[in-house]
Amino acid sequence: MGFQRPSSTAILVLLIGFQQRPIAQVSQIPSFESAIRPVLEARCVACHSGQTPQAQLNLQTKSAILTGGKSGRAIVVGSSEKSLLVEKVVSGSMPPAGDKMTAAEIALVRLWIDKGAPSDGEVNQTAAKKAPGAVTENEVM
Repeated sequence: MGFQRPSSTAILVLLIGFQQRPIAQVSQIPSFESAIRPVLEARCVACHSGQTPQAQLNLQTKSAILTGGKSGRAIVVGSSEKSLLVEKVVSGSMPPAGDKMTAAEIALVRLWIDKGAPSDGEVNQTAAKKAPGAVTENEVM
């Protein structure tokens, strides 16, 4: 028995399977405490925390992120495209040393910002207000 080349159907099924996982994972709105804080702790807070954070930007809490630092606001709630934090991590200039954010981590931060940068309590309140399958007035118009 020799090596059999996989059929194009098998390759297509495999690729579709990989494509569906990220979609399922992104369907939930990330919150600061459970999704974003761990990423920032792993990649950013070594320099951006404490009494004298780099560029006066503390990334330990949501309120500190909203306050921003020396260069202004770190995020523009609702717009990751206008957020300095995203610009810096996408360009690779941050963090300057150590491991950079992965594409998945950047996508998670973008989604969090685009969905309003919610905390755990805000995500739970939003989910409770909107019943599954319900359509809001804003979605109709």
